[in-house]
Amino acid sequence: MTGRKRRIPLVYPSVLDAMNVGRVVYITNSAVISIGGMQLRQGFANNGGAIFVGSGVLTLTNSSVYSSSATNGGAGYNVGGNITLDSSQLYGNQAGNGGAFYHAAGTSMLQNNIIRDNRATNGGGIYNNGSNLTVRHNTVYSNSATSGGGFYTINTNPVLVNTILTTNTATTGHAVYGPSGYAPTYNDAYPAANAYGGGAAAGANSLAVNPLLVNPDLGDFHLQATSPVLDRGDPAMTLDHDFEGDYRPGDQGFDMGADEQASCRARIVRTGQIYGNVQTAVNNSQPGDTIQVSIGICRGVHQYVAGGSTYTQTVHITHELTLAGRYALDFSSVVDDAQAGPYAATASTFDAMNLGRTILITNSAAITLTRINLHNGNANLGGGSGGGAIYFNGPQARVEKAGFYSNTATSGGAIFNAGTNFVLYADGFFDNQATDGGAVFNATGVMTFTGDFNANNLFQRNNAANRGGGLYNDSGSVWILNSDTDQVMFPLANENQASQGGFAYNNSGQMILENNAFDGNQANEGGALYNNSGSLSLDRGNRLFLNEAVNSGGAIYNSSGSLTVWNSLIYGNTNTNQGAGIYSAGGNPQIIHNTFYRNEATNRGGSIYIAGGNPTIRANIFDRNTAPNGGSAVYAASGTLSYNDYWTDDASLQVAGGVSAGTNNVNVNPAFAGAGIASDTDFHLLPLSGLIDAGPASDSGVPHDFEDDIRPSNTYADIGADEYNACLAQLISGVPIMGLFMAVFKQPSTMPIPAIKSGWRKVSAKRTLRLIIISPSVVPGCPISAPRLILCWGRLPPLTG
Repeated sequence: MTGRKRRIPLVYPSVLDAMNVGRVVYITNSAVISIGGMQLRQGFANNGGAIFVGSGVLTLTNSSVYSSSATNGGAGYNVGGNITLDSSQLYGNQAGNGGAFYHAAGTSMLQNNIIRDNRATNGGGIYNNGSNLTVRHNTVYSNSATSGGGFYTINTNPVLVNTILTTNTATTGHAVYGPSGYAPTYNDAYPAANAYGGGAAAGANSLAVNPLLVNPDLGDFHLQATSPVLDRGDPAMTLDHDFEGDYRPGDQGFDMGADEQASCRARIVRTGQIYGNVQTAVNNSQPGDTIQVSIGICRGVHQYVAGGSTYTQTVHITHELTLAGRYALDFSSVVDDAQAGPYAATASTFDAMNLGRTILITNSAAITLTRINLHNGNANLGGGSGGGAIYFNGPQARVEKAGFYSNTATSGGAIFNAGTNFVLYADGFFDNQATDGGAVFNATGVMTFTGDFNANNLFQRNNAANRGGGLYNDSGSVWILNSDTDQVMFPLANENQASQGGFAYNNSGQMILENNAFDGNQANEGGALYNNSGSLSLDRGNRLFLNEAVNSGGAIYNSSGSLTVWNSLIYGNTNTNQGAGIYSAGGNPQIIHNTFYRNEATNRGGSIYIAGGNPTIRANIFDRNTAPNGGSAVYAASGTLSYNDYWTDDASLQVAGGVSAGTNNVNVNPAFAGAGIASDTDFHLLPLSGLIDAGPASDSGVPHDFEDDIRPSNTYADIGADEYNACLAQLISGVPIMGLFMAVFKQPSTMPIPAIKSGWRKVSAKRTLRLIIISPSVVPGCPISAPRLILCWGRLPPLTG
């Protein structure tokens, strides 16, 4: 099989026409004949109007046989040969017995055929008078007879399975007529009234439902997406294709009828074998295998029993495996390496259809998942309550460039991590919901979110009824790290909602956030982040803006845990009570080198409200924040404040609650490079800003700024999240880069270097690097005794020439 779709046309270009003066095909003398892509029409004979097989072998595929008539078998008659009719149409034929086909003797296999609009006295579609007849995966439609509109047998020998018999008519048994004891299994006979005649009856796993064909009157016999016969066929079936070349089984099992609804295909790289659904490939894989998944949608769920419990999911995995999606249908290449929506033409999507989870990973399996969307998973119907898309309980998982859409659970709408180590790289979480952890619930393990969030790693519109609209961390460790070295411009977390922690709730674990953006999240407390009794650390340029709390903590709410906020940009957040930027009820928060801009509290604490504990608030910019009842910058009863810039009002008007504003404060316009409340607001300090070198002389606890520039770069640290770099220095022998020029001179070096050399190298769109090698023999008064390499690194215009 090539896998190429071949929709059966009503008209094939090549025609054999008997013009009603004889048969079309007559086979005897043990001939071996194959016919494909042909029209056989207007045959006329006593037995087999179009085709007669007395002996030999006939294989008829992708053909149409029509407008033929006979006493027995209007289209075909087998009396002693071996016949296979596959993926063909038999229509508009008539006979006394077997309007389309009559089996007298020999071996006959009818599969994947459309048998329609034929007429007979007995067996409008098919008549059996022998043994060794198999009728599987056919669609028998609108045939008519006195007895057995679709199928007639005089004995109990034939196999009739996975076949749709619908809209046929007969006085007795419009679908099937047969003797007592004949009860074929796994068929759909519709409508139910008078479906079986004689002594025949519906066998096990039979249906009597409208199969929902797309448009049979116009020749479209595909199954609709909501057909009740999808995945309802005999699971022991061996047929591997349908009437147009799609793989069987697709999705979660064999469909009844000639059509198999196309699923995403799966290929085991080690063997090269292709399967019609992912679970079949998983079942045939070995630990360590890689399974490639084609573009398309893998639908539905199946049951899996483990440890006495029953679980329901699209795919279950019990051994080490890699699943890689977005391959072309022939697996020749990856169609699209970027993230795509669940119904995009270039996506590989597992759709659980809200019937269970999408993926269950157990038995200590290590898993890698890449370029696959997980959609409509529901853990509450999957056995258990955690992880609508993925429940993971293993040593190691890695998920890359995946999308999680509209999944539901009690804990972790998309992911529940009960395992050890879970890494997510450049993934997206959209419209997931749960009671706790709208998108992700981390129980005790380590979860790391990384990648270029600017490109495609997002938490959007996730919702938790209680805590953590996007993420809930119970007692484990969570790292969310943006690997893009430029300032983040797009939100990692956008429009997520919860009662506590619009984006994230950290219960008693550790959470570390670096270089992310949290925009437009909402909660009663902690519009973006809520830290209960764990450790929450923010550093390296996190942006928290336009978040909202109904009560307190517009951006961040700290209950009693350890809170560290360094080098962050907190602006445009609001609440209706206290602490539009940060609200802390206890602990000893470290709030150092941040920029607070235009946050608005309805009550107190425009930027920071301290209800308890002893915070350190140092070297921050407080610019035009508001709180009508006091403390537009800080409202606290205790704490240590120093080296902060208060603008426009001075510290005496911006600090309230009884705490001292501290020492070494300034009251100057920060002179930002940009202004406004947007994802790309530029909070760099301009060259003439009064906050450059206005901070502490030594601030070793915060050795970098919001984009990882060295701090301090001159004699003193700058105030706020940005450190304006003027000249950085490093010994050529490799000691760390230092922001203080004189610190380099104090380092020993014996490495010989020539006299003065100078050169330029552009290192990024923002910076230019100047290399200067200095020798004491040519620099009068130089305080060093050995050559040094000095790196002057600042925001300089690009050089030419």
